[in-house]
Amino acid sequence: MTTWDACTFEPNSWLRWVECHPGLAGYIQAIGTIGAILVAILAPVIATQWQSHLEYRARLQRSKTLAGSMRNTIWDVDAEVRRVGELLAAATEPPEDTMNGNFLARQLVLRLPPKLDLFYQVVAGTELSITRQFVDTANAVRNYNNPIAPYASGDQLLQPKDWLTTRDALQYNLGLARGEVERARAIAERYAD
Repeated sequence: MTTWDACTFEPNSWLRWVECHPGLAGYIQAIGTIGAILVAILAPVIATQWQSHLEYRARLQRSKTLAGSMRNTIWDVDAEVRRVGELLAAATEPPEDTMNGNFLARQLVLRLPPKLDLFYQVVAGTELSITRQFVDTANAVRNYNNPIAPYASGDQLLQPKDWLTTRDALQYNLGLARGEVERARAIAERYAD
């Protein structure tokens, strides 16, 4: 009668093979423990990175949709910049009196569409590399209006002696606004439906 010998009767079982080699089980247990520790450390890191990636993709998609929806608004701002540019180019002489000066000042104000004026409120949670240009465009339009606003509102009277400095400031600010509008239009066109 022979005794049962797992090392010789079951050679295909890798677990039996490990049992038959004393000391090897300890090494395999150490490798398994290290592997379990690595999985315990890396699993949350990978899950966090995956979640961040999904949030970034959602932010990116929202930004692209928002940028595409601004196309018509940016076209309106572009038309307004062109209108004011033509009016400013035609106004080479100072106004004859303060009444005409303030009337001209009201005509030279760039009107900011409400959708662009309030854009900074919806920019939270978006990818700023895409949406920041629209905020910059709104700020450029506001900066353009700064030199003319006191005259347009009637708080001050536009004197003929003040016209040249005001006109130079408006031309400079209009050039900056025009550049911002062009960049915003390119972004809006890229992401439009």
